[in-house]
Amino acid sequence: MGPAIFGTPVLLHGNLHLHWKKRWGTRYNRILVFDTVAESFRQLRPPAVNPRNYTRLLAMDGMLAMSVSKERVMDMSIFMLEDYDHEVWAFRYKIKLPTMEIRRFQDQGDWWADVVSEEGDILVSCFGWLLHCDKKGNLVSKFQYSDDLPAITPHRIKESLVQHAFFKR
Repeated sequence: MGPAIFGTPVLLHGNLHLHWKKRWGTRYNRILVFDTVAESFRQLRPPAVNPRNYTRLLAMDGMLAMSVSKERVMDMSIFMLEDYDHEVWAFRYKIKLPTMEIRRFQDQGDWWADVVSEEGDILVSCFGWLLHCDKKGNLVSKFQYSDDLPAITPHRIKESLVQHAFFKR
């Protein structure tokens, strides 16, 4: 099985960035870049982190960023691509998740965390709870639900979508 696209593509400065890695075995870990003007592909190196960690591409402060976390670890690191031409990544900050809130649910099942905004807000999905944290790890709000574990998806809807004629049918 070849490389797969992980997470949501990030459109930034006319380029579509796709995180491309293998699920198992070989440690293939790249960022595929599609230039929407020249209609050409190239590759970027991701930050120097363990490719087995949970990673997601996102846009923050007008730059390409990657969140990195290990399974069952209560923090998340944010790396920013500071020099796009020379592929220089820099560690920006670490977000410490609300340990006490998460640990009380760990015995009941898995939990997942994802950065969901350019400001660094995080959603943590625990068994029966959805926790909203800011980039400093402070618990902003929490929501209890009675359904199965919700899927946190990094897809975002933008109001600037072009209204093509076929939408009006």
